Amino acid sequence: MLRQAWELDDADKAEKLMRNLAQRLERDAPGVCASILEGLDEILTVTRLGLPAELRRSLACTNIVENMMGTVRRVCRNVKRWHSASMALRWTAAAMDEAARAFAS
Repeated sequence: MLRQAWELDDADKAEKLMRNLAQRLERDAPGVCASILEGLDEILTVTRLGLPAELRRSLACTNIVENMMGTVRRVCRNVKRWHSASMALRWTAAAMDEAARAFAS
């Protein structure tokens, strides 16, 4: 049901579907129900923006962010002593640039 809601182009219909799902889970999984209701606005933001389906699918997944963070960790672990905040920003930017090149290939 959650996947169906994400794939809908109509945010109001998706919200109704998700609220129905939360209601069905309320007794057996109250934590899941609460999480769905708490994040409902954030979950539907991409749908409300009217973005193309392909971009919505990309944004619904955290793989890109996790991949980038892994690259930042891998690159930045080479630094043994951080001299300043600007140094940390430069290294982080360099790592993010490396991750971006990997995304493009």
